[in-house]
Amino acid sequence: MKKETPLLWPFVLVSITFVILYWVVAAFVLIEDPYNIYSWSRPSRLQGEDITDDNRLLVAAVAKNPDIDLLMVGSSTAMSYFPDDIKRAFPESRNPYNLSYAGAQPFDRNLTLNTVLRYGKPKRVIIWFDYTYALPSKAEREEFPAYLYGTTPINDLRMVNQGAVRAAYYKARGQYIFPHYAVDLEKRERARASQYKAFQSKAGVASVRAAVSRYRGSVLRPGVKSCHQLPALTDQLLPQLAEFSKRGWKVDVVIPAYSPAFYYMSGAMGSSFALNNQLMLRRCLIRGAGNMQNVQIVELDDDSVLVNNFGNFRDPYHIFGRSALDRALSDLNAGAQRLTSGNVNSYLASLSKRVVDYSPP
Repeated sequence: MKKETPLLWPFVLVSITFVILYWVVAAFVLIEDPYNIYSWSRPSRLQGEDITDDNRLLVAAVAKNPDIDLLMVGSSTAMSYFPDDIKRAFPESRNPYNLSYAGAQPFDRNLTLNTVLRYGKPKRVIIWFDYTYALPSKAEREEFPAYLYGTTPINDLRMVNQGAVRAAYYKARGQYIFPHYAVDLEKRERARASQYKAFQSKAGVASVRAAVSRYRGSVLRPGVKSCHQLPALTDQLLPQLAEFSKRGWKVDVVIPAYSPAFYYMSGAMGSSFALNNQLMLRRCLIRGAGNMQNVQIVELDDDSVLVNNFGNFRDPYHIFGRSALDRALSDLNAGAQRLTSGNVNSYLASLSKRVVDYSPP
């Protein structure tokens, strides 16, 4: 009787073929290294106009680029500034880059700034001091590719995915690895315009009024009592600022312009964002970095022209419109709203009063 070939062999052959194909693809991605995480890879082309979440994957590539003389690191509050906008405000900069992505959290921001310290040599660094610095130091944006910026090589295999294969293909052809970013930018601008229209509508104003009415009595509830309760600042940002200062890099730490409505619509519901927590966050920033050489702290939320005009916002956290955005950048460069140990008390008292007395339009 003739012995039949086991049915297992086709599956074994398919599995071996799959493993071989995987390692061929993996070798292509790792050799091309589209995100420039290895020392052997040639630099990837950068496109400064791509101010999207693509930046999460480009931290090492940007940090290693020696041509970048001004580096902006921030979250969604900084994502409206393109290279030409930065050049207008900082004419001395020849090649600025905005390394910002939406939803930045302390853990991934810490990795970003450490990567800049490891590889970068810009003349000036602008760091946006978002309200999220009041969150725990381990809070992170879920989609952030932390494995790219760690020290465990085996994690790098996580880079071998569909997006990286596509990026490696474009790099091999000498193109920018995210050539379709303009489509994402167009969608984002349409979404922002719709968001602005909704926020400025009667229903939008009504929602702000409802929040202010509901939380008026609790907006000043007690917050953190010690700087040590803010580890994202004390254990992460302050040591990084000290290192920047030691190297002689000029650093601007920017407190964004938030509407007073923010402290009612988010601050009154989430303890980390409550008014007194945010006031302590700013006080501790001054205590830790106010006397650092080459470090300047600018508080855009003390510009009454910006924050007292409800029409300048697309939501309580983000200013909107070219004139308002340019004014904020101009404030930053001029240092007109500079925060120091000498004026921090008056600034905090003014901010607190502005929020407590806030009346929506």
